Amino acid sequence: MTQIWFYHLQTKPLDVSLPRLLEIAVERDVNIVVQSPLPERIDALDQLFWTYSEDGFLPHGREGDPAIEADPVVLATSEANPNHATMRILLDQAPFPANLADYDRVMIMFDGNDEAALAHARLQWKQAMGFGVDLSYWQQGETGGWEKKHEKKQDS
Repeated sequence: MTQIWFYHLQTKPLDVSLPRLLEIAVERDVNIVVQSPLPERIDALDQLFWTYSEDGFLPHGREGDPAIEADPVVLATSEANPNHATMRILLDQAPFPANLADYDRVMIMFDGNDEAALAHARLQWKQAMGFGVDLSYWQQGETGGWEKKHEKKQDS
């Protein structure tokens, strides 16, 4: 069953928080699609994943690249799932995918310092409550670590 997790960025920005979450997923052999409706966000993440760490890079590709199915992380502006991902991360108010059941986990990352992003995340929470899936709300603590603040199980 699909789980939907909301990640409320407060103390560390997306360009710091997202690569670490992706590293963990890649270490666990999970394929991920990171979706933003903003091509400029995809461009920025593409560059970031090559340079964010002195130890290496985050293996990734972009929607439309050749042999993209072999990449553990795909950056996309559409609902495409070319690497058969089981995790999808939604940024910049990207909508839920129509094929929600194809994913084990969908994560919504939003900037808690942006009122529009916060309001949209609240709307997505209400929308997700109607999907019959488990929901979790995670908030960054003072050191940037994630703390589970709320959970709604399908049968509760």
